[in-house]
Amino acid sequence: MTVTKKEIIEIVAERTKQRKNHTKVIIECVFDVFIETLARERRIEVRNFGVFRVKKTPARIGRNPVTKESADVPARNIVQFKAGKYMKDVVAGLDPVREPEDNDSDYEDSSVGVSQASADRPGFSTSQSGNPSGASPMDSSGSYEMGQRGFPGGRDE
Repeated sequence: MTVTKKEIIEIVAERTKQRKNHTKVIIECVFDVFIETLARERRIEVRNFGVFRVKKTPARIGRNPVTKESADVPARNIVQFKAGKYMKDVVAGLDPVREPEDNDSDYEDSSVGVSQASADRPGFSTSQSGNPSGASPMDSSGSYEMGQRGFPGGRDE
């Protein structure tokens, strides 16, 4: 089964209790940033997820498998993805240990984040939400509390 972008948007909207149209804008922005960064920097590393990189394939002579006729194949750039250890372990059905992010402190005030399943993994803490008591901002359903109108900080933009 293939999961579509629309389904990803629905899942993220449900988990974060955001409106689908807000979630769609955010998800599309993330995809745009990935594409723009790959075009410019040629490499993106997402801890616990994997590494995307642009690889240049050389020009070569190919063959049509039906007619056996030779054809020139020009050089081109392709995107390669190498899954991180955590992703490999999850997909393999193992009990993985999630590595803590190097820059978690950059997002201390974020009220939108991960599902309860992610928060329960070793090495991953939800108490970094800026909550002075250190209590998890997550409610009993496994979702984060949002501001007014379901948008962080109460904005309706």
